[in-house]
Amino acid sequence: EVGLGTRLRVSLGGWSYTRPRDALAATAPDGSPLRETPGGLYAMSEARLAQGGRRAVTAFLRGGLARGRTQPFASSVQAGVLVAPAILGRDDSAVSLGLHRSATSDDFRQAQLAAGDPAWHSETAVELTYSDRVMPHVTLQPDLQVIRQVGEAIAARTAVQTTLRVQIAF
Repeated sequence: EVGLGTRLRVSLGGWSYTRPRDALAATAPDGSPLRETPGGLYAMSEARLAQGGRRAVTAFLRGGLARGRTQPFASSVQAGVLVAPAILGRDDSAVSLGLHRSATSDDFRQAQLAAGDPAWHSETAVELTYSDRVMPHVTLQPDLQVIRQVGEAIAARTAVQTTLRVQIAF
């Protein structure tokens, strides 16, 4: 990843797995899955909208592209805002609200249809997360996501996902 700036930071990067994976749809002449190393490119921007007072407010925008031959998603865009501290007097607290939209790859949709499953084209989610150090070595981060999948062959599906991340650091 390469980036520039402090108050307004812009970065470009790339990623790759270290080992090849089976392709979702492409096969060799003998019918076995082709193997490919997943990889992609991304860009992101973060802007500090407010800082120096009692709270810092940072907005972010990220987007990426992947080959999509070995994993479901081919592209994604995320946007959101982070406020820290979320609660005045709790310096390690932070709250973030974000939105993402991802598109599935052609290979993923082909593999879904070949397996007899409905192929969905995109996923949109809203995420709200809060993080706070509750003890000197323990940080808790509850997270709530509402995720909606859309496709031509399926009725829109909506799911609610909750998680709790517990970080213990010494």
